[in-house]
Amino acid sequence: MNLKVENILLNQVITSKKQAFETLIKIFMKKNCCNLEYLESMEKRDFESSVALGNYLALVHGTYEGSGLVFQNCMQIIHLKNTLEWDGQHIKFIIGLAVKSSEQINYIQKIGLAFIQKEKVESIMNDPYLTKEKILVWINTS
Repeated sequence: MNLKVENILLNQVITSKKQAFETLIKIFMKKNCCNLEYLESMEKRDFESSVALGNYLALVHGTYEGSGLVFQNCMQIIHLKNTLEWDGQHIKFIIGLAVKSSEQINYIQKIGLAFIQKEKVESIMNDPYLTKEKILVWINTS
């Protein structure tokens, strides 16, 4: 997993799942990670089983079949200024993945480890001096 500072956005305002999906697909397409069809794959995955996983995380990714639409692996972290209600969960971090099927589980496991301790997630999201670098270190060392 090759997370970089430029893959992190801080203090964003997203007010709906639809806006979250649209924001991610625009970012992924601009980076040439996938085409517009991947949007449908992400929405289908969330419809089949919510990507709101608890501990303030929505882990947006496509279906297994949709991974064939991915040109290159991309990951985007969006830290929210607001709290987004997503399928009954309070979300402060949206992590988007456009990842080939053979590598998807590795990304999901790594992110899961970072978000497993609610206290750590809360300390990061409530840090008044939160930086992209702090998020990078947190995710990469989990």
